[in-house]
Amino acid sequence: MTWKKWAWYIVAGLLVTGVIVLVVIPDARKTLWKNAFGSDELGHYTAEYTWLANQMAHAMMGFFIIVCWGSYVFTLQNSTTTVFELRFSRWLRFRRADVLMFWPFLFIILKEIVDVVSDYSKYSDAAVPTGFGNLVLDSVMDISCWYLGMFLALFVLSIFVDGQGYRIPAAIAMLFVCLAVVVWHGKIWINEKRTFDASDLPMNYERLVLITARWEDQATRDTDKLPHPFPDDKKEHQLNLIRDIRKNADSGETTGRKPYVIFGGDPRERTRLAVSLGCEYAFHLRYGDWSPKKEDLVRVVYTTAARAIDLPESISGYAKGKLDCVIINDINVTIDPPLELIVMATERYPALKQHFSPTIKQKFNLLANDETLPPKERILFAKFSGIALPDQQWRLLHNLTGTSADGFDPKIDLRKADLDDTKLALSKAKEKLPPREQKVTEKRNNAFAKIQSALTEAEHSITTIWVLSGLPEDPNEAPDAKETWLYIIAYLTGIDRTELDKNLIEFRPITPAPKPKPISQK
Repeated sequence: MTWKKWAWYIVAGLLVTGVIVLVVIPDARKTLWKNAFGSDELGHYTAEYTWLANQMAHAMMGFFIIVCWGSYVFTLQNSTTTVFELRFSRWLRFRRADVLMFWPFLFIILKEIVDVVSDYSKYSDAAVPTGFGNLVLDSVMDISCWYLGMFLALFVLSIFVDGQGYRIPAAIAMLFVCLAVVVWHGKIWINEKRTFDASDLPMNYERLVLITARWEDQATRDTDKLPHPFPDDKKEHQLNLIRDIRKNADSGETTGRKPYVIFGGDPRERTRLAVSLGCEYAFHLRYGDWSPKKEDLVRVVYTTAARAIDLPESISGYAKGKLDCVIINDINVTIDPPLELIVMATERYPALKQHFSPTIKQKFNLLANDETLPPKERILFAKFSGIALPDQQWRLLHNLTGTSADGFDPKIDLRKADLDDTKLALSKAKEKLPPREQKVTEKRNNAFAKIQSALTEAEHSITTIWVLSGLPEDPNEAPDAKETWLYIIAYLTGIDRTELDKNLIEFRPITPAPKPKPISQK
């Protein structure tokens, strides 16, 4: 049997093996069908699809490079005519074809080395440098895909152009080696991209190392006349917090439940930073996820506050999985949390009572003045919010409840029994609301309860990133609104309020642009 017949048998064996893989492994079959068939016009691009297209491009570029270069070299080596009698061609004709065919393979390695060194030299001085292990592994993956196409081309050329049978076994052996690396390591990379796709993180993300490098770029800041995004006296502390988050994401280990709060500055920068921090968790390579379940790939959940409240299952549905990070964006501090949640948070943090926003006090004031409610409940609502009702009204209420009003101070801290009674009174007061408002209130209360359950009863501790919005440019204008939400976040995540103060990432307030001068009238 000639070597050409052996080659055709091997090609047929590779095709049969590929068919068997697609039939036996459902995941491979689904991936091929999902990414190979169907119009790109109708579906959105995912991180998985983009990565597969990129690696396929590497393999195809490698294939055509070797086809073009190998056709020239092998034809030149076997030619007896003078059609190639150029000075460079005459030099090539007397070089071994094996050495000439090795050049493109060497250039690919040199190209990837330049890529890694270039990225390292460019971003090693970033304020929050990234781990470069993934860059090296990415280059190894790229080289494997390049080589997969290149050895396939060498195999084809050895059969149809070269005529030297000894190259065929070497090409086949290296083809299988590259295929093994692509299948094994590619599965890890695909799972990484699927983790990103399952997180709902925006596709137009910017990696953390790029953001921090831009912040530190003096030339860019001078050109755009933009200062560093963090206040000068808090800059290093804020950067240290970001480094801690990135380090935790890169290690893949949980170091305790840690919530971080981002506020102030440009809303685009806040969201961009939150998304980048989520990407650090999503793009961590996990070699233990060779054959993960679908819920195991949900390591990061990105959601807006409105979605988390309207659809709490977007977080609570993954509470028992392997969730590492939850990002809740755009929490408008001008919208007060549910009153029941405020009461429960006050039970744990009595100091919260000093930071009630005017709207919260107004809501309790309305309840305290609601004559349809029992006097005892009205007293509790007034006492809870520190409302000083007229003395005559206080004495009337106390007479109705059979208690003494002498020496009553509405600003004193409530007892545990008073807090329990207040929660019970609120639940009864909801029954007097219009049906639609009653439904909305119940939905918001249940949503926060589910979010709290998801964050505190997960399989392991979760890093949470909360992004506050709605703050005025001058933080002194509405400090209570922000403080109220900080207490609520501490309560939902189950940590001490003083611990949360250590994890605040504050952007520099935006300097309002000068108003344009009016156009003078002629």
